Amino acid sequence: MKQQISSILVALDSSSGSGKILKPASELAHRAHAELKAVYVEDIEWFEASKYEFTQLVSSYTGTVIPFSEKHITKHSRALGSTLQNLFVSVSEQKKIKYSYHSSKGVVSKELLDAALEAGLIIINRTSHIGIPKKKIIGGTARYLIENSIQPVLIWNDKLEWPRNVIGLCYNSMQGKEIIEWTVYIGRLLDQKIRFLFPSEESLATIEQSNKDKWLLSGEELRNFSEFYSEITLELLGKYKDTLFIVRRSELMQDPADLLSKLLNPVLFI
Repeated sequence: MKQQISSILVALDSSSGSGKILKPASELAHRAHAELKAVYVEDIEWFEASKYEFTQLVSSYTGTVIPFSEKHITKHSRALGSTLQNLFVSVSEQKKIKYSYHSSKGVVSKELLDAALEAGLIIINRTSHIGIPKKKIIGGTARYLIENSIQPVLIWNDKLEWPRNVIGLCYNSMQGKEIIEWTVYIGRLLDQKIRFLFPSEESLATIEQSNKDKWLLSGEELRNFSEFYSEITLELLGKYKDTLFIVRRSELMQDPADLLSKLLNPVLFI
């Protein structure tokens, strides 16, 4: 199966909640028998900003001004990087998986895209800011990866429980086979129920006719796992709780960030 993942890249940065993605990432790597690769990026934009005397950093916890010099930023970034590396090694060894860790200094988006070239899947938290319980927001780095990476990107929500359902959104019958393959694969990895949403029964029939000998599911199984709606709306998707959605970026009717701003669910963009 071409969706077999051999390596998973977990994206880390200097945000305070970044390390929360490591537990689900290591679990996925363990289940997929894949290597877990972590890349931690020291954001060069912070270092550039610290050179200006008028720049100040205010604590989101106390509201007080924090020293914002290049020396302070370097010390803070290196300390966080060391903490994340130790945590990454610890969770990886607990799962007995192959792992590698890389740190760099540069523009976060570019460094992550370069590191992602050899990965089978990228996983990143929808937002790495802490203290925002279940808020429907998406961080800039996550959004950039969705829009620019050629690899599948799994946007996770660490504030929710492990998904109990995996649903593939088959907007376009011409591309439905890939959605079905990924949904079956991820459903088996997570050991959870799978479903497919189609805009019509005709769209499913088109897929069946063009791929009669290539299914991971029989025709009867596929139909039993399918639901049909004339329009797959955000309001409809919001009714599916504890669910991971799988969608092709090219088929979305709205901006990916708009989708995530209205749904708490984890989403795999392929």
